[in-house]
Amino acid sequence: MDNSENIIVSVCCATYNHAKYLEDCLEGFCNQQTSFKYEVLIHDDASTDESQKIIKSFEEKYPEIIKPIYQTENQFSQGITKIHSVFNFPRAKGKYIALCESDDFWCDPLKLEKQVKLLEANPDCTLSFHANQYLFPKDLSYKNKIYRPEKKESKRYTIEDVIKYGGNFMHTASMVFLKDALPKTAINWITDAPVGDLPLSLHITLKGNLIYCDDVMSTYRVFTAGSWTASQRKSLKTQKVHYDKMVTMWQQFNDYTNNFYNSSVQAAIKQIKFNRSKQTVKYYLAKLGFRR
Repeated sequence: MDNSENIIVSVCCATYNHAKYLEDCLEGFCNQQTSFKYEVLIHDDASTDESQKIIKSFEEKYPEIIKPIYQTENQFSQGITKIHSVFNFPRAKGKYIALCESDDFWCDPLKLEKQVKLLEANPDCTLSFHANQYLFPKDLSYKNKIYRPEKKESKRYTIEDVIKYGGNFMHTASMVFLKDALPKTAINWITDAPVGDLPLSLHITLKGNLIYCDDVMSTYRVFTAGSWTASQRKSLKTQKVHYDKMVTMWQQFNDYTNNFYNSSVQAAIKQIKFNRSKQTVKYYLAKLGFRR
């Protein structure tokens, strides 16, 4: 029998020119202590730095875990923006999928073990997430902090929580979810969205509840080169385009769900439109010490 059939978790990672951070990320994957098999599906989008060299060194050391794709032509520049959906999810062999982008990293070797146990013990839940820490660049006067959602004794959350807090509800590197909850066909509010994690988590939580672990098990680097937060740091124009696309995403989501969550969605749109105002964006950037 093919041993791949015994894989429980497929870890999906996308990278491009993140050699500076990649070793931390890959070590976090390979140091996991689990009672089950897992695989790491990493997609390198034709990096021009040392990223591929670093990945190959881990592939040689952990051949049964590290399963890379080395692109020779950058796919993102060709219009393929949902890298996981095109290159990683289709080849995932696990019952569950875990996410982590290459500039972030896991800081608990029992992360996968804990989250799989939670999901197995709570079959009504399609996604598990946990607390994480934010790591800011040294040039910012921000202290690194821990993120936790609004406390619930049951540690159970629903899609209403995801809508209420949007992309700030849980970090991508904290997500482990049921592969069967992925969309089977293309959906406009997922494919057209300017971000990947929020619409993905919305679709997954349409299928079931969320279960939370209060352990800090991942680290999110803010404003790293090539990241979404770095692009938002650059200009007000980038911010405004993003907000406009997010409004469209919520409108399409409303249509898809026949306005079932309309009151929550309208509240989310209202907040986006407030943030989109020039004064608000200026204040946000100035508060972080950024200038146009």
